[in-house]
Amino acid sequence: MVGVSDGAVVSLLVAKMRPDLVNRLICVAGVFHYTGWVASAIDPDNEVPELLIDSYAEVSPDGKEHFSTVKTKIDQMHESWGSCPVQAAGHLTGGVASHVGPGTP
Repeated sequence: MVGVSDGAVVSLLVAKMRPDLVNRLICVAGVFHYTGWVASAIDPDNEVPELLIDSYAEVSPDGKEHFSTVKTKIDQMHESWGSCPVQAAGHLTGGVASHVGPGTP
């Protein structure tokens, strides 16, 4: 399983909660603790760029109007999560690869 950005956290949680579904895990540009975010990046009052909404609409079977539901869920996730340690996927037999950018503690 490969997860990017918030998808990295989701993929880690899937690996933890449903180990039968995940043998190997790659997490790219994931923030596994809320302090890893720049505060303005996850501010629920930020307006979402129309390009992002249009990109979502191109691939979502639920259509463009569903994006507001997705944004609400993402905002709730950012407000409620604490940390999501990579060690949570320690049971994986195929291994875990995690890539983060420079300056990451």
